[in-house]
Amino acid sequence: MKSSEDLVLNEARNTVVGSIAHELVQSGAVRGAFLDVVTEHFNTNMSSQEAVEKLAETVILAD
Repeated sequence: MKSSEDLVLNEARNTVVGSIAHELVQSGAVRGAFLDVVTEHFNTNMSSQEAVEKLAETVILAD
């Protein structure tokens, strides 16, 4: 598989970037907090500025 080959190659190069979706760079709590705020932002009248502020607060609390 091409994706497996790419992963092996980039691991060797130390250029793999972790995925928030797969919990490779943060805990599940941080991922959940991120997704909750993004979902709320897109499904309500929350402004982008409010979303940024809430995301920062929520991730700090979840970490």
